[in-house]
Amino acid sequence: MGQPVPHIHRPDHQGWDIEFTRMSRPVLAHVHQCARELTLRFQTLGLSCETQVRPTPRGLSTFLTVVRQGRLLFIVDFTLVDGMAVAGHAGAALDVRLLDASGDVREHCCPAPSLGGPGYHASFDRAFASAVSGLSATGLYLMAIDNFDLLSGR
Repeated sequence: MGQPVPHIHRPDHQGWDIEFTRMSRPVLAHVHQCARELTLRFQTLGLSCETQVRPTPRGLSTFLTVVRQGRLLFIVDFTLVDGMAVAGHAGAALDVRLLDASGDVREHCCPAPSLGGPGYHASFDRAFASAVSGLSATGLYLMAIDNFDLLSGR
């Protein structure tokens, strides 16, 4: 006889909003810490930063805007993707992207799963353990320097 298969809790559609909110708290704490670290690093280069958190059609987004001399350079978009809203799956994933001043994606740092694909998880441990541990302010900082030529001072 085989081993019993463990039951994996999947929230129903009616309770998903509450579950998504509960799951988002620990993830947002890591995201905000990363945004604070990035802000300090960008400020040493003479850049101004502002952070906004707001719901978007994809989920809950934290936007770190980076400005030099009143001109938007780029945005770091940390989105906790709501799998129910995006792909019809009760689950979530963390998506981190560097956007240029036009809003075009320059780099996917921690991409969410493709629509309809696996990868949306209904528990914090499964969904975000690797993404959050891989969420590195240093890595994002180096990607931004490379993508937006931040050391040139222009």
